[in-house]
Amino acid sequence: MREQRNAQPGLFDPQSVDHLVADDLERVSAWLDDHPELLDEMVNDLGVSLPSGRSRRGLSCENVLRCAVLKHLRQESYRGLEFALRDSRSAQRFARIDGTRQPGKSALQVTIDSIRPETWERIS
Repeated sequence: MREQRNAQPGLFDPQSVDHLVADDLERVSAWLDDHPELLDEMVNDLGVSLPSGRSRRGLSCENVLRCAVLKHLRQESYRGLEFALRDSRSAQRFARIDGTRQPGKSALQVTIDSIRPETWERIS
């Protein structure tokens, strides 16, 4: 089942970086935390899939929303977003992606593109 939110931060999640861009991401992250109803909008588009036991656990709705926002803020391609999530501690922290579950560009594209324009309108 696709999780709506990440249950809790992990022990080894990236720590904050002292930089102007990281500070901006922290402010956007706090705003997203203050609006959990946005995740309810995402659930309908992303659907709920039951794991088959052999499949890898997918990104949570929260991860997908945060990756989409990060892609928009940085004006990245999916390849650029994949690199940012692998390379940048600030991007990993913002998207709440741990070092062991970094999505590839295809997974990012499939999940982010499944968000309907009507949902983006409501989120905006």
